[in-house]
Amino acid sequence: MRYRYLAMTIEGKRLHGEMHTESQAQLQTELAFQALTLLRARPVRASRRKEAGWRARADFCFHLAQLLAAGIPLLEALELLVEALPAGSLTDALPDVLMRIRRGASFSAALQSNPRCFGALMVCGVQAGETSGRLVEVLQDLKDSFLWRDDMGRRTRKALYYPAFAGAVMLVATVFLLTSVVPQVREFVTDAGGTLPWSTSVLLAVSDGLVRFGIWVALGLSGLAAMVLFTMRYSSVFALQLDRTLLHLPVVGLILRHAALSQYARHLAMLYDAGVPLLQALDIACQTLSRPGLAVAFKQVRPRVEAGATLSQAFASLDMVPPLLMAMLRTGEATGRLGETLRQAARYYQREVEDRAQRVQTLIEPILTLVLGGLLAWIMLAVLGPVFDNLGRMR
Repeated sequence: MRYRYLAMTIEGKRLHGEMHTESQAQLQTELAFQALTLLRARPVRASRRKEAGWRARADFCFHLAQLLAAGIPLLEALELLVEALPAGSLTDALPDVLMRIRRGASFSAALQSNPRCFGALMVCGVQAGETSGRLVEVLQDLKDSFLWRDDMGRRTRKALYYPAFAGAVMLVATVFLLTSVVPQVREFVTDAGGTLPWSTSVLLAVSDGLVRFGIWVALGLSGLAAMVLFTMRYSSVFALQLDRTLLHLPVVGLILRHAALSQYARHLAMLYDAGVPLLQALDIACQTLSRPGLAVAFKQVRPRVEAGATLSQAFASLDMVPPLLMAMLRTGEATGRLGETLRQAARYYQREVEDRAQRVQTLIEPILTLVLGGLLAWIMLAVLGPVFDNLGRMR
């Protein structure tokens, strides 16, 4: 059973953490072995542990690599990190890792007992580093990969969130004009007499509809959004279909595909250079993909490689793999520098994501300005048109 505990060091410092033990008495014994005094503990489900972020994993790998490079033993280095790292799910898992290492488990096996905190990429990378004697180098490479993944995620979100935010602002402005401004001038327009032009009739009809049924429309859309989010969380089939739809969108889909390809190539290169067998590296790289649609497609690569195909031949049957990536894979296989070629591919698609995101942000501002200006022009013409018509007839 896993326990969440509060303990105190000899110096009087309080530490929060989690540990897997058979009972609370055993938990107290394990903590006493670490010179910690148990203050309180309660059992928790394993699912309560949150997944550690990429930045937290990068910080862990960086500090651990620095300590190991300085000649500090692994156990002592981990004990120092328990106190030095900020509170979080990863820090809470370190006492459990320490306990398993003291019981005789390897470092990678201890990390594997907390998969949501450390992830398959770190576990297999550390395992390869232990086997090859290059643990410090692997940890530094993992740090770079995690920092790169965090940076790519921020850039991709920035590229997609800005248009969404700008569109939301324009939608709010439109609703405000139709529900607050147009009703105030409605009487003025209708009192002008005569036959209203079609633009004015449409404007007043839309305004009346939003005033009468706007709250129900908003509630319906909110309910639909909540239902979609709920279904995405509990239905992998629906989440997969939705992700495939997003990946095939004209502009957004291309940015998402290139970001995922860059992520996949980077992680595969890191694992391959660390000495992880190619078949296992392919599985882990698929697990780290944030796009289910691409992950399902890339899972078809391993059986083909296992059957004797080269990596480029295995990728050739996938529609979502660009020809340029195929050419780079063939070059890497021919020259025996597959890891370096994959890193070059990752950097290329990262630049593609950045360039396309910049172009989208550059174009979205004038487009939204034109749309909002056109909307305002329509409202002004629809309101003032009947007035000018009546003035013309009076003359």
